[in-house]
Amino acid sequence: LFNATDTNSNQTAGVLKLTGDIALDNDGSGDAGSLVVSGGVANTTALSRRAQVVVAPDAKNASSTLVSISTVQSAAKAGDVDLGTTQLTAATAGRDLTIDVSRTGQQGGTVTLGQVNSAGGTYLNDLTVTLFNATDTNSNQTAGVLKLTGDIALDNDGSGDAGSLVVSGGVA
Repeated sequence: LFNATDTNSNQTAGVLKLTGDIALDNDGSGDAGSLVVSGGVANTTALSRRAQVVVAPDAKNASSTLVSISTVQSAAKAGDVDLGTTQLTAATAGRDLTIDVSRTGQQGGTVTLGQVNSAGGTYLNDLTVTLFNATDTNSNQTAGVLKLTGDIALDNDGSGDAGSLVVSGGVA
């Protein structure tokens, strides 16, 4: 969404709209399925030089407010989700995003998030990141990692559901 090697300050970053769930998996040879969005230049204050990832569920499923990204479709190694140089946002109020990089009996993936704000129209309502499968009884599981490269701002859905950030990182 942005060519980080371009030194021309006139470049404007693009927009990626997530209209449905994303399910990634290992290719069978040990290469984990990962989602990486190159969205701009880290540490820049010019928001036009940071791409937007907009949660906008498909209008055909109007009752849906949730989009999920999962890298754990099989028993293989979990992949990563890297949105670290982007602005994560929603197209309309009340939209939720769930990211799952937990892996039963194995190492979880890494989730990297940039700014979570209202750049795409409005704030996300709920953001859930699962780094550890709390239902797994196998003692070999290792929680994944959450890296934050910007502020997180969430808002209510307009009907009283307060914005929530939930990170599942282990078992108490």
